[in-house]
Amino acid sequence: MKAILNLYIYSSFHIALCAVALVLSTYQLIGLGIEPNYVLFIGAGTMLIYSLHRIVGIRKVAESRLENRFALIRKYRSHLIIYASIASLISAYCVWNFDWSTRLLLLFPAGISILYVLPILLNNNRLRDVSYIKIFLVALSWALLCGAIPLQMNGIDGMDLYLFIAEKACFIFAITLPFDFRDYKVDQEAGVRTLAHVFGDKIKFATMASFAAAIVLMMLSGLYTDSQKIILFMAYLMIETITRYAMNRKHDYYYSGVIDGTMILFYICTLFSDNIEGYLGL
Repeated sequence: MKAILNLYIYSSFHIALCAVALVLSTYQLIGLGIEPNYVLFIGAGTMLIYSLHRIVGIRKVAESRLENRFALIRKYRSHLIIYASIASLISAYCVWNFDWSTRLLLLFPAGISILYVLPILLNNNRLRDVSYIKIFLVALSWALLCGAIPLQMNGIDGMDLYLFIAEKACFIFAITLPFDFRDYKVDQEAGVRTLAHVFGDKIKFATMASFAAAIVLMMLSGLYTDSQKIILFMAYLMIETITRYAMNRKHDYYYSGVIDGTMILFYICTLFSDNIEGYLGL
């Protein structure tokens, strides 16, 4: 059972499922018709990027750190190569079926994602190796891919779009901060400074503030009904509690498994948002 769980989490299946859940929550909340090709692209593209991230990243980890999750990543490296190859073919198929306007929308966030994981910058670096910016890049790319682009594909623009992007970015930012906290020593040894080096133990307060910002932006949005705002308010409070609790744990299951998994929980919560109006008298 443990081997199956390890394979599931470290093979990038889990984070791909989380990405699919997040983009489905966007379709659910805004009442848009699901675009199967785009959802498939998000799942395959996420698996590709995170598989490459682990394949490349394991080479940059000091030998003294090759334990726990790093040992598991090295163990499943051949699996990651196979999954990345399959995911690249699926992603290419999806992009081939997009119209040119969608391809143009994908250029910026997809470019960030590729530069984040591949060492093609100066001195064989990745964007992830540049101090302080990695968490902002993660939040922005996820917000655009799983939030903004589905809205833009359906003609939604203006202030509602910007509020939606900002809300999703704050949500992703909040659940990504704990990973900076977890990777404090690894990043320090690699010469990369992150917000964990700025906030230290106070990073939990930054996480709480990010969730609070997501709630405020959600409340200001004109895209949601009153019942949806109630559900999302409760969802964000619940996810903030889970995230803060997980930060007190050392095992990577709590990070890659539970904190990333809050995106799936978020989607589950959105499924109830259209079914409570009668109960609340809205």
